[in-house]
Amino acid sequence: MDIQHYLRKYKQHIDTILLSLPKDFEEGKRPICVDTTILHELMAFATRGKSLRGVLTILSYELFGGENKHQADVDITNIAAAIELYHAALLIHDDIMDRSATRRGAPSYFVRYTKKGQREKASDPTWYGLSQAVILGDVYIFLAQHILSHACTNTILAKTVQTFMSNEYIAVCFAQMDDVQFGLTTKEPSMKEIIQVYTYKTARYTFAMPLVVGAILNNASQKTMRDCEKLGTSMGLMFQLRDDVLGLFGDTRLGKPIGADITENKKTILRKLLFDRVTDKERKRLQNIFGNDHISEDDFDFVKERLTEYGVVEEGNHIMQKHAQEAETMIEQMNIAKQHKTLLRELITYNLDRTL
Repeated sequence: MDIQHYLRKYKQHIDTILLSLPKDFEEGKRPICVDTTILHELMAFATRGKSLRGVLTILSYELFGGENKHQADVDITNIAAAIELYHAALLIHDDIMDRSATRRGAPSYFVRYTKKGQREKASDPTWYGLSQAVILGDVYIFLAQHILSHACTNTILAKTVQTFMSNEYIAVCFAQMDDVQFGLTTKEPSMKEIIQVYTYKTARYTFAMPLVVGAILNNASQKTMRDCEKLGTSMGLMFQLRDDVLGLFGDTRLGKPIGADITENKKTILRKLLFDRVTDKERKRLQNIFGNDHISEDDFDFVKERLTEYGVVEEGNHIMQKHAQEAETMIEQMNIAKQHKTLLRELITYNLDRTL
């Protein structure tokens, strides 16, 4: 089974759990105010993504022998589903902060509810939409906790996993605060500061956290967990850099508008490299383009042309290859089955070549 087949197969397993979750809140099983229609809509959104974090959790569990132990006290697919719900919560809140009108090929939640506020003649439709979206993001968090509450009956493992995950999500939030600070102020962060945001906002929670969770549930050694963190961080940095490139040169199937990093003035690695290399005159024009909600096609082309002319995209690809080589070395040294090493290597290739 190759990595693409693996991702599709176990995404279906996770989707099955998520789509059945509203049944836990049917009549007689829930507080009277819970609207199961909204829960079904939330699950539809949660299952429209790649479920990458959840599937990686299952993969890690298998890497270290979990599928052969038949552990009655661990339901790895439920844990994976909970991780996907946490991710959905972060996406909804992220769209509000980034003012992103679309997500996964559809209007973002705050946009949907702003329109609902308009239809229902709310006194402030925009505030209505933002408020409802924040609440729905919170609902995802508590639904994740609902699933986790019965996903692992081994109290020691459950406590260890939940403590580790909580610390990772706290780090995500503080990295997001830095991201907002950088995007909405004139501060020009250093490369070290940018990489720190990449590491804790994306890399660790997308790759390192799932890999470590699977290791924890198999009572893996501290060294194994550290190796998973290093491997996951390298893969996650590749993933974020690829996202940056696709955000400028990809297509709209990503679910967000191409060029959003420009209009939101995201202080990315590519932006940092570009601003450090252009002439003073070009930098002045770029400063007027980044953070502008109404950039022209000419402005967008100007940015892309400078990125190519100054070798920024080439440098970004070089950085990705460097992390790929580091990940390849770590995989080779891991004490796991040959077929699992193959899957991890294919995951590196997926990160480098993905178009979505």
